[in-house]
Amino acid sequence: MWDKTLWEVILQDVGLPNYTRPASGVSGMGFRFGLATLLGLMRKEVRSWPSSFPQSPDFLKSDQRGSVIGRLSVKDQNWPARFAHVGLAAPGDVGSWEFQTKVYQFWTQANERGIFFIKAVLHGIYNLY
Repeated sequence: MWDKTLWEVILQDVGLPNYTRPASGVSGMGFRFGLATLLGLMRKEVRSWPSSFPQSPDFLKSDQRGSVIGRLSVKDQNWPARFAHVGLAAPGDVGSWEFQTKVYQFWTQANERGIFFIKAVLHGIYNLY
């Protein structure tokens, strides 16, 4: 049986500079600088997500999303869950988040004190994993 779910894809253009390895005999500094610049651009884009420029009404902007903050601790000792991965996913059976492919999931990593912050969350009902 085929799933007859309709999908909508929202595309956005992202301009990246074309950095290539320098010709032989040329110092490799140009390539390393180019790669560092490209990584810097990538990190900047990730920090600014969700982007504000897609025009589709189906793509919610930052000011239309929420956030979740909390502290995860180990119940029996009240120790912080240091560096634990924390996620929001649709409610379901234990472990069902691993197989959810049609709904949003939002993940982050707690810090050394078990504190986590998940930004850009769409409104909805989620389980915390």
